[in-house]
Amino acid sequence: MCDPLTIAGAALSAGGIAANSIGASQAAAASSRAYNAERQRQAQLRQEAAQVQQHSNSLYEGFAAKQQDRAADLASTLRGAQLPAQGSAATTVEAPATASNITTQGEASQRASADAYAGQQANALADLRSFGDLLGTNALAQARDAGQIGQLGNFMRGSASVLPMELNAASHAGDTAKLFGGLAGGLGKVGIAAGINGSTLGGLFGGAAAPASNVTSLPTMAASGMGSIANAYGGLPAAPMSIAQPFGAAPSFASSPYRV
Repeated sequence: MCDPLTIAGAALSAGGIAANSIGASQAAAASSRAYNAERQRQAQLRQEAAQVQQHSNSLYEGFAAKQQDRAADLASTLRGAQLPAQGSAATTVEAPATASNITTQGEASQRASADAYAGQQANALADLRSFGDLLGTNALAQARDAGQIGQLGNFMRGSASVLPMELNAASHAGDTAKLFGGLAGGLGKVGIAAGINGSTLGGLFGGAAAPASNVTSLPTMAASGMGSIANAYGGLPAAPMSIAQPFGAAPSFASSPYRV
């Protein structure tokens, strides 16, 4: 039967592994969301830039027809500026009254010729100016489009430069789960080690008896040829021996030749 500490340690280790897995999954999911968000932003900005570019290209589609329309507008403007309306104060000519039909017809003929010439000059000038006027208008529109495309490009670069920081933040999404996983894993290792060591020490010191094959019996005194303790010390004298006995009787001081 397994030791409770070992079981608890194994459970904590399993919980630590699960917590670490959850933390890694949270970090991966956060990183995936950051990548997807950046990809969507970049796609939207590219689409806006493409629309601006398409508008810039469409400025030169049907350029000849647009030039004719611009020439007609310019001609109308120029004729209105050069030829005052009939009957206005600007067209009133102070001339001596005459009853001659020839004079009246001649004046009308010259006035019609002047009007026709002014209209022809207005049309010619409008045709001449229409190309440059339309081209200049398109150039101004293209400049605005170029500025907008540049702004969108700055947005794209700025968004891309923020992505590493977003990924760094996403990598810490599972820190809480990883912390609990590390603590549980460490405690699990300690519990398993304590359970294993406790079982081993309990078997050696008062616990379950160790297997007979692992215990080496000490040799007895009888097997060594010494017999029992009584036999080993049976030959010794009953009375204790003094230090002087091995050397015989000690000489007296009176019989010493060195006596004074």
